[in-house]
Amino acid sequence: MGDIAGLSCPKISKRTLLLVSFDNSATIAALITHNVSSPVKNLSLATACAFLVATGPVLADPALMLGGTFTFGAMQDPNFGITARLLENDRANESTLGAGVTYYLFTGEIGVDVFAGYLFESGVFGFGYDLVQAAPIVSLGLVNTE
Repeated sequence: MGDIAGLSCPKISKRTLLLVSFDNSATIAALITHNVSSPVKNLSLATACAFLVATGPVLADPALMLGGTFTFGAMQDPNFGITARLLENDRANESTLGAGVTYYLFTGEIGVDVFAGYLFESGVFGFGYDLVQAAPIVSLGLVNTE
């Protein structure tokens, strides 16, 4: 047995085929190259598997948002960036949750954020928190809604 982040797991050979099924609606298959001697890869594999299992049912009607993000507060200068974000809902006139990546134009830094917003016809507006910049954000973007 191996030890991944304090959890006992069977040791995995050089290549493993991972199949995860969510309510018979979708099957995710990934061929993962795995080195048993690397604790960083073990933790990365465990994190990726947990993320796939946890978010599979949530991503039933996903949508991609492209737009702008503005950081404020956190004792930093305000910053503006271009954002790509995956939203869990694509229906207009409903709330949504999401996660995304932002490239900040003034500093050249990359941010990763979580987001809660409201979908309009072909658009979304909301608030979130950038985990890398450690700052609250406000975003406005375009999205293909139903």
